[in-house]
Amino acid sequence: MSQEALIQLVRDTLMLVFLTAAPLLGAALVMGLLISIFQVVTSIQDMTLTFIPKMIVICLVTLLLLPWIVERIVTFTLHLLGQFAVYAG
Repeated sequence: MSQEALIQLVRDTLMLVFLTAAPLLGAALVMGLLISIFQVVTSIQDMTLTFIPKMIVICLVTLLLLPWIVERIVTFTLHLLGQFAVYAG
C-alpha cells in the first residue's frame, strides 16, 4: 500500500466518523446549553436534570438519523471493498 493511499484511507475514515458523530454531539451540546440556562434561571442543580434529557435527545436523534448513518457506512464499506486491490497491494 502506498503512503498516499494510506493517507487517503485514514482521511476518508476520519471524515466518516466526524460526519456521523457530529449531529449527535451537536444535539447533546444544544440540549446541554438549554438545560444549563434552565438551571441558572430556576436555581435547580439536580444532576439527573442534565443527564436524562440529553440521553433522550441523543436517542431520538440517533433514531431519526440512523438510516442516513447506515447509508454512509455501507457506502464507505462498499467503496473500501471495491478498492481492496489498492489497499492490499
